[in-house]
Amino acid sequence: MPKVDFDEYAEQYDNVLQQNIGKLGKNISYYAEHKVITLQRYLKKQPARILEFGCGTGRNIPFIKLAFPDACVWGCDVSRESLETARTNNPSVSFFHVDEKPDPLPAMDMVFVSCVFHHIPVDQRDHWMQYIGIILALQGYLFIFEHNPYNPLTQHAVNTCPFDKDAVLLRPAEFKSLLSGALLKHLRTDYILFFPAGLRRFNIFEKYLTRVPFGGQYMVMARK
Repeated sequence: MPKVDFDEYAEQYDNVLQQNIGKLGKNISYYAEHKVITLQRYLKKQPARILEFGCGTGRNIPFIKLAFPDACVWGCDVSRESLETARTNNPSVSFFHVDEKPDPLPAMDMVFVSCVFHHIPVDQRDHWMQYIGIILALQGYLFIFEHNPYNPLTQHAVNTCPFDKDAVLLRPAEFKSLLSGALLKHLRTDYILFFPAGLRRFNIFEKYLTRVPFGGQYMVMARK
């Protein structure tokens, strides 16, 4: 399976994503905002240092900054072109290539990972989870958001998206093994995004559906 080169999509990533989601997607920022709101519900205190692992062009960063205005925020990615776009759009945030981790890099109170692991080859997932585990501070939190392989609409969106052509979706249970290998404690798995942006008024019901495996995505929460 050919590996996707995200450098090729750095300038058009949002447009391609919007076209793929379609009319119900409306504003794609909704999905980034929804994830940040979700993780806020489970944090007992504000993190001082946050890393988005696999930040891409930085679509999630403004919502992270808005939710945690006093935090120092970093972003890292494998795509240099995407990082350049992220830097341009978020000048107050520090970015680095995953192979060029700053030394020293302070331990992170929270690491946020959004729809990254399905792009990582299966035989490399343990390595990158351990990478995250090293970066996390003791008692730091990890929030991972992934596409739900049990949702047919999600499967269709992945199968028709140009930059998901290398995607291998993960079942939630796979993360328990990956977390254990990185000495991270699994805390919970919740299904989210039952309603697209066009039906966001129904989000008030989502808190009752977190155990129903039909959300468009799911969240895995862990702690070091």
